Amino acid sequence: MATSIRGLKKEVKAAFERLIGDVLLVQLASGEAGKEGNALINRMVDTYEEILKKINAHRQTRDKKAYFKELNREIEAKLKEFREKVDAL
Repeated sequence: MATSIRGLKKEVKAAFERLIGDVLLVQLASGEAGKEGNALINRMVDTYEEILKKINAHRQTRDKKAYFKELNREIEAKLKEFREKVDAL
């Protein structure tokens, strides 16, 4: 992951944009994943906003290194989970 907060935000945004783009491609290609795809996109947007709030909440932590290490693990797990759901569409 990134070495700065700005870089982390950019990487997270790019990762979620790629996933949402993949969902939209699946929807266009199959035409059947409409409701499922829309629900998945909504969950992705909610998760993205939640992650941004956590990134911005770093100011209230004492051990920033441990906080971001754990946050990076959480981000990777969420992205992996969403990737699996996109692949299942």
